[in-house]
Amino acid sequence: MEALTTIPAAVAALIPVAQLEITKNNLQEFSEAIQRLEAALKKCPNIGETDNMNEHPRNLSLFLWLH
Repeated sequence: MEALTTIPAAVAALIPVAQLEITKNNLQEFSEAIQRLEAALKKCPNIGETDNMNEHPRNLSLFLWLH
């Protein structure tokens, strides 16, 4: 995977503010994890897409391990 130059907005929204600064300052180290998280988020349904369904898709918990 190619090293990132910025954190995608959808991923940045999930990272606590203090942790986000650390991640930005060490972006090369965390690029692979960020890209995996972004790919997982793209597979999640958008808000409202599961309305009126008999069964909702399984909830997905995401953890970005920094160390």
